[in-house]
Amino acid sequence: MSENNPIERPQPLTVLCILSFISAGISAFTIFVPSLEPILTASTTANTQLPEEAKSMLILVFQAGYSFHLTNFLLTLGSAYGAYQMWHLNKIGFHIYALSNLASLFVPTIVLGLKVDTFGMIITFALIGLYAMFIKLMK
Repeated sequence: MSENNPIERPQPLTVLCILSFISAGISAFTIFVPSLEPILTASTTANTQLPEEAKSMLILVFQAGYSFHLTNFLLTLGSAYGAYQMWHLNKIGFHIYALSNLASLFVPTIVLGLKVDTFGMIITFALIGLYAMFIKLMK
């Protein structure tokens, strides 16, 4: 890569990064869950359409406390920073993104004893795989 002929970011990578920014922005609000815990717990308990197992899991997550939600928030920031680096075609962004997202898969299992979310794992591996397709373009 020379200064006269910089590598352009491919459009699919741009779309992936934008989706990651949106996802991180939405996920960042989980830092407020402990403050809203009484409201969230009451509304979940009152919901008659949710299966009891789902209610129990949601209430456990709502009542997890600040350390759990702060950990998820920091991993979300790591994911967003990784996407930002990949937006600028920096290879380190891929590694930051992948590590942050892989770690976030296992935080609920390690901290709360919940089973690993299979759907979340599939989506995470798919996104990491899609980003990996562009790693050769990154410096």
